[in-house]
Amino acid sequence: AESAGRLNHPNIIAIYDTGEDANVAYLAMEYFEGTALNEHATMDTLLPPKWVLELSARAAEALHYAHGQGVVHRDIKPANLLVRDDEVRLIDVAFATVRPSPWRQAVDLANMIIILGLRVDPVVVYEHATRFFTDDDIAEAFAATRGVTIPSQSRSWIKEKSRKDGVEVLAEFKGLA
Repeated sequence: AESAGRLNHPNIIAIYDTGEDANVAYLAMEYFEGTALNEHATMDTLLPPKWVLELSARAAEALHYAHGQGVVHRDIKPANLLVRDDEVRLIDVAFATVRPSPWRQAVDLANMIIILGLRVDPVVVYEHATRFFTDDDIAEAFAATRGVTIPSQSRSWIKEKSRKDGVEVLAEFKGLA
């Protein structure tokens, strides 16, 4: 939490203080009244693709900034992105780790790309990812995920997209990488 508290980025929830009082740990954070992105994950609540791309770019910029500070989120998922009007905040950064293994960083990158690819054309997501990561970084990320189990929520979204669009998201990304 202390490492995450040093982060100063417009798309990362601010952490003001951490501590302990009477053996109870506390965390004082920015109050941001928004809607978790997972609330927009059903076919009838989807956000416009253009906004999803903008949100993706902002989230990638926030993650890139945090990585540059030696902090890795490790729990990238729609429930950890809050949106309100034209603002977005990455939350749960207090539980990030400092200097995770390269393998863990690669898995986090692949998971973020896969989740974004469920709403936006995987080619477009891949092109945006290459603004922040090299082709080799992305290829290593997908290589690292070979033995990783995809969370059940993500699996159901992947199946729904495959059924609806006839696109196998994971295979398409691996083909691009």
